[in-house]
Amino acid sequence: MQEHDLTQSTLADRLGTGRTKLSDILNAKNAPRYKTLIALIEYFHCSADFLLGLSEYPREEIRYKPVPPFSRSLRNILNETYHAIPLYSADKNIMERFIQLAERKNTSLCG
Repeated sequence: MQEHDLTQSTLADRLGTGRTKLSDILNAKNAPRYKTLIALIEYFHCSADFLLGLSEYPREEIRYKPVPPFSRSLRNILNETYHAIPLYSADKNIMERFIQLAERKNTSLCG
């Protein structure tokens, strides 16, 4: 906010939220509501990832790189994990799907 020469009160007014709510968000006491998060993204022209601390770059163009096929060692890890620990049925289904994907040649998770 200092870069934009803004006070919390001014920003709260521009976003249509209360100063106390904004202060709680900025001090990590509360998570922003969806509407407030979108307003912050639009106001500062940055990504949600940047606001959430997941990226160091405020305006990064996202380009997904293809994920290479699973290697033999990853297939082994998936199989060992599946058989070594007790899993809930939903987790078991997910693991089974990953194992199926891993066993296909030239399979990637994206595309």
